[in-house]
Parts: sequence; C-alpha cells; structure tokens
Amino acid sequence: MPDILSSDELSGLLAAVEEDGSGPEEPTFFRDKAVAPYDFERPTRLSRAQVRQLQRLYESALEGLVGALSEALRSPVEANVLGVKAVPYGSFANVLPTPTYVNIFRVEPFGVLGVLALDIPFCLALVDRLLGGHGHTTEKPRNLTLIEVAILEWPVRMILEQLEECWHGEPQVKFVAETVRMDLNFAQIMHTAETVLRVTFALGGEIGSGEAHFCIPFSALERAGCLERLHEDALGTSCKPNEQELEQARENLKKAGLGLTAELGRATLTVKEVMALKPGQVIRLSTKVGEAIPVKVGNEAKFTAKPGLRTKALAVQIQQVLKD
Repeated sequence: MPDILSSDELSGLLAAVEEDGSGPEEPTFFRDKAVAPYDFERPTRLSRAQVRQLQRLYESALEGLVGALSEALRSPVEANVLGVKAVPYGSFANVLPTPTYVNIFRVEPFGVLGVLALDIPFCLALVDRLLGGHGHTTEKPRNLTLIEVAILEWPVRMILEQLEECWHGEPQVKFVAETVRMDLNFAQIMHTAETVLRVTFALGGEIGSGEAHFCIPFSALERAGCLERLHEDALGTSCKPNEQELEQARENLKKAGLGLTAELGRATLTVKEVMALKPGQVIRLSTKVGEAIPVKVGNEAKFTAKPGLRTKALAVQIQQVLKD
C-alpha cells in the first residue's frame, strides 16, 4: 500500500469525517473560566488599596448613620457596604430598577451633581415608620406621592450628612439636594461615559431591608484631592517630604553619574564620499581653530568650552554656562 494517499482517497476520508461529526474538539482552556468585561479605553481608576480605604471610610460613615436612624426611628437599623467601584455613569444608571427613589444633589463648591438612590420598598417602610406605623410594607414598588417624598426629606438629608464625612478632611464640601426623580433615565445629569464612584449599601432592620446606591463624579474626588490623600493613607506616610528628606535627596543626586559630550565639530558628507574614505584622509569640521565648542548633557547643549590637554589627556575648559 503506498504511503501517500491519492486525491480521491483523501477526499473520501474528509467526507467520512464530516459525516461522522468527529474531528478536533474546540480548546477548553477557558470553557469554565468566568470572563469579566474590561473597558481598555476607560480603565479602572481605583487601586485595590484605594478601594479598601474607601470601603473603610464608608463603613465608618454608616456606623454614625445607623446610630442616628435607630434613635430617630426608635427601631434598630443595620447597614453595611456591599461594594465600591469606579464605573461609567451609563452603567450605574442602567442597573437601577424602575421605579427607584433618586435624590439628585449638588456637590458644593465644585458645582457637579451626584445621586443617592434608595429602593422603593425601603422608602415606603421608612415613611410608614415616620408616620407612626410599624415600618412594614407589602406594597409593590410604585412611584412615591409628593407627601411621601416630602416625608423622606429628613432621613435622606441625614444620610447625605453622614456621607459628607467621607470626604476626608474637606469640611467645606456640602451635598445640597436639588430634585427627586423616580427614574434616573429621565434625568441626564452627566455624560454616560463619565467615570463615577459607585458605593452600594445594604440597609435593613425591623423596618425592612433594601439597597442604597451613592454615585458621585470622579472629577469632584480629584478636585478635592481625596484620591491623593487615600493614596497617602494606604502607604501610611505623607507624600510631601520634609526638609531633611529633601536635603538627603539633593546629596544623593549630587553623587549620581552623568555623561557629558564635548562636540569638536560637525561635517556633512554624502554616502558616496563616506564610502570612499581611506586612512590618512582629513575631514574638515565646522568649528574653527580656537572657537568654543558645545558641551552637551544628554542631547542638549548646557556649556561652551575650549578644547585642549591636561596631563597629556584630552580635556575641555568650561567657558560659559548656557541658560535654558
């Protein structure tokens, strides 16, 4: 039997494989792996250390909120942070159910808008408790009435005041309530691609349970210097060195080696002339005899100097310091 198949035999073999359905299986390297979406145009702007710092800050704020709400409602309230993420505003708006209590507030003194969203069942339980009831509600999610929205102004103001404490030493920052909506899609307060900080809380207790979502533009965090301070806290030190550290850095810098280049002159030749060069031939440079030559640091001329000899070694004598 020949070692090489004929074209007819090869065609028949391929046809049999197609009919049988057998063949090389698809690679299974990633079949059981969970794949998470990642936006390479807008990568995440929070490090793991900053996420941990923010989570601790908001957990601390919730401790104050739990005490204030429990005392005001005369009923134990629980709260904890479910997650801290940097996401596009469009992604944040799309995950909110409809209807949702959405309080849009202004961040002063930066003039940007933020969002505090609360689940409707939890809002109805709050209203029932504030009106003297037990705080339990079996009503399906619905748009709140104007009276219910007005009753919620006080607890929402309390929540915002506690969240203001997370601005890490920025006492002038205030959250000023602007308006209330039941659907965030009808309140375009910023571009869908703008990066925001989203903090999700779980609220619960005897009055029921629900989730709260806090959203604020990253531009406000950056302008307030919050991210820089979070980075400093994560390192455990201040990023601003003291005078002793600066002096030590200057001394270390003085000991660092730095290459200098003294350029005796330049010449321009054609490729033909370069290929025709022979030992003993002289190339005329642009620098005249006795003329100062440039001394470069890197690719920039920083000094002018006079070439010569010192103890039988080539040397240059600095004549002038060139200013930038």
